[in-house]
Amino acid sequence: MESILFLLILLLLGAVFYAITKVVDLDKKIAENSAKKENNEANLKSDILELSRNVSSLNNSVSKTIQDSNNTMISSISKSQSLIAEISKEMSKFSETGKHVGSIANELKTLQTVLSMPKQRGVFGEYYLETVLSNTFTPGQYQLQYKFSDGQIVDAVVFLDKGRILPIDSKFTLENYNRMIESGTKEEKEKLHKLTIDDLKKRINETAKYIKPSENTMNFAFMFIPSEALYYDLLIGKVGTVADGMKKMSKIVITSVCGAAAGAGVSLALGGDFIICSDNAKFILAFVNLGLVPDTGGTYLLSKAIGVPRTMELAATGRPVSAEEAKELGFVYKVVPVEELNDFTMKFAQKIAAGPLISYKNIKKQIYDANFADYKKWLDETEICTQRECAATMDFQEGCKAFMEKRKAVFKGE
Repeated sequence: MESILFLLILLLLGAVFYAITKVVDLDKKIAENSAKKENNEANLKSDILELSRNVSSLNNSVSKTIQDSNNTMISSISKSQSLIAEISKEMSKFSETGKHVGSIANELKTLQTVLSMPKQRGVFGEYYLETVLSNTFTPGQYQLQYKFSDGQIVDAVVFLDKGRILPIDSKFTLENYNRMIESGTKEEKEKLHKLTIDDLKKRINETAKYIKPSENTMNFAFMFIPSEALYYDLLIGKVGTVADGMKKMSKIVITSVCGAAAGAGVSLALGGDFIICSDNAKFILAFVNLGLVPDTGGTYLLSKAIGVPRTMELAATGRPVSAEEAKELGFVYKVVPVEELNDFTMKFAQKIAAGPLISYKNIKKQIYDANFADYKKWLDETEICTQRECAATMDFQEGCKAFMEKRKAVFKGE
């Protein structure tokens, strides 16, 4: 019995000891958890403090950026306002310029009205002639309003050597020509073209009265035409037609060139079937130096003879082509010494004349139909209008002025 009681006491003491141990462990765990909690709270407070600092820094940065943006916007608005004010100012000037342009337009309209009167156009032509003469000669080499012994007065004369006189009359006949340019139908254009030619013939007859050999004039006189377009349409354009006739002709045409052939001279040479030239010959298409394009069929005929690229190079540079280069390019048949040119040309012509003429005629027809059938149409529809456009430019005026002043032209594409 006592043994059993002792065992129970031991068991009870063991249970108490176990319970105390568990309580101690629980207190340790509670203490540890409390420490961890405090540590976590400290860390949380530290994180919150750091976050607060970052937010504050970000807020300052955002505020600065917003302030900078506001300053930039204010500056841009200020500049925009200044620009708008400047534009308004310029628009005001433009408005004044528009009024000025309108004034100029009215003045031009007045000038057009004045020039529609034949007498006033005559005065304008005389003024234009005076400008040309004064830019070409010294005052003692010419005289305006020269009076002959019979009382007739010519617009101007040029004094030549040995006391000879070259009369120059200024005529300005454009009524029918202007109507022709503005005409809308082919029939009306042809009718007005004939009237324009009749007007020109009348002016030529009037100019002829100033040819007075008894007063030491030349046996010819100049008629000054102060209109490049009229001069080109009535005179220069006809040279291209002559070249077309040479190509159409049933007989072989031989052209002989000695020295320089320039402009229309090149076209006339190309109009032949064979070109024979002296070793001192030169071929020049220098229209570009005046702000013009080759005329009298030069571009058309040369491109047929040597091709487009080479024609473009010669027309765009205006450089002279020597006799030997012309032969190498293919448009000259033979180059001979200058003293042999006439004899060689005649012997070659005699050789051709002794050949089969009907065969020659049909060879020419085949070549013409294959290569030149549209030549006349090209002259009328392309060359004349392109040259007319160039002749109306400021570049052309600059080219002429530079030529007279013996300097290089300064073109502006106007």
